[in-house]
Parts: sequence; structure tokens; C-alpha cells
Amino acid sequence: MMLASKSRAAVGPLLRIVAASAALAVLFNAPASTASDFSNLTEQEREDLGNEIGRFILENPEVIVEALIRMQERERLAEAERGRARVGMFSDELFADGDSWAGGSLDGDVTVVEFIDYRCGFCRRSQGIVEELISSDGNIRFVLKEFPILGEDSEFAARIAVAVLQLAGASPYKKVHDRLMTHRGAFDDALVAEMAEVAGLGRKELSARMFEDSVVNVIAKNHLLARELGIDGTPAFVIGGQLVSGFNELEQLRDYVDQERTLLQ
Repeated sequence: MMLASKSRAAVGPLLRIVAASAALAVLFNAPASTASDFSNLTEQEREDLGNEIGRFILENPEVIVEALIRMQERERLAEAERGRARVGMFSDELFADGDSWAGGSLDGDVTVVEFIDYRCGFCRRSQGIVEELISSDGNIRFVLKEFPILGEDSEFAARIAVAVLQLAGASPYKKVHDRLMTHRGAFDDALVAEMAEVAGLGRKELSARMFEDSVVNVIAKNHLLARELGIDGTPAFVIGGQLVSGFNELEQLRDYVDQERTLLQ
């Protein structure tokens, strides 16, 4: 028991040195490996240094807080850069795939892409916010990606939407999209008949197209694209070159758009 206590006592100061040195390295932009290289110190020197660092931290706790804030900001910026690189790699699939509905200002200076699921509660909450963003701005191109991830009903609804786009074009698709976003009933043949009427199509024509390869492949490509981008939930946005996950309020989305416009200047 005494040996174990001595071991813990010896390890304690060293752990304090390593933790404090790593934090101080972040704070002062020094390499953590350099700051924590104690191979040339004696055991007594290590203990003394650990005590001094511990005392400094206790007297100046804001140093650790500032170091952690800086570290988190670096991680956030690094992740944003990785996301921007991924968007650049798949820009054609995101912005010009030919299989997705595009609206808003088709010649807009910033493109916003949204991955949606018709059974996603946050997608439904986002719909009005995104519509307000597009209409109030007036210079945003808006692209919708069908990304059903919440089960068979989500897949069924997405097939309706993609089939309508292929058969009837952009305007009927948008009408069907809006109706599906507010739909609260069953996802069944009655819904297909209702959406066919909205789109000006025959029920049998729409029902048949829903299960053709042309529709299935669009949804499969969207899933593959989402995986490549690291998107695993809805709603998810690509705003210019930025990946933006989850529900966002109107002002947050506007901020992202403004950031992209700043980069274009």
C-alpha cells in the first residue's frame, strides 16, 4: 500500500506538468511536444516544476480557460476548412447534378443546398425560415436534395417528389414538396393519388415512376454524396462552401450567406 501511494505521489506532479504544459502550449502557440519534453529533468526538478506550474495555474485560472477557448476555436476553424475542401471536391454533384430541384434566384451569387427528409420535424420547422431567407434576400439560388433517412415512409415520400420532378418539372415539384412537408397522414397510395392531382399527373403514371431506376438512383446518389460530405442528419445545408448541420434560425443562415459573400469580394 505504501509503495502504491508513493507511486501515485510521484505521478501526480508529472501529470500536472503535462496537462499544464499542453494548455500553455496552446495558449502561447508553442508545440505541445516541445513544451512537454522533460527527458532531461531529474525527478526532483520535475516535481519542483510541477509545483510551480500548479501554483501558477491556481493563481491564474483564466490562463487555462483562455487556452481551452483558443483550442476549441482552432478545432472549429480546422473542421470548417475540411468541410470547405469536401464541398469543393463534390461541387458538381451539389450544385449542378441535373437531378435536383433548383429555385430562388437561379443566377444568385450564393447557392444554398438543403438535404431534407419529409418526416424530419426540424426540416418542417426550417421550411418557413428557409423560404423567408430566399425571398427576403433575392439573390440566393436554392437547391433541394431528397435525403430520406427516417424509414420507409421517408423513402416513399422522397420517391413521390423525385418522380414528380422527372415527370412534370420544377413548378409541380415545388407544390408537391410543400404539401409533403406539411403532410400529417399516412404515406400510402392515397397520398400518391393526392400528389398526382397536385402535379397534374395520373396516379398510375406517378406510382409506376416512383419505383423505376431513374428515381431510385437519384436518392441513392444523394445518400452517397451525403456520406462523402460527412452529413448524417437532416436538415443539413451547404451554403456556398460551408457545411452547416442541423436546425438554424433565420439570422444564423443570413450570417452564413454574408460570410460567403465576403469571400466573393
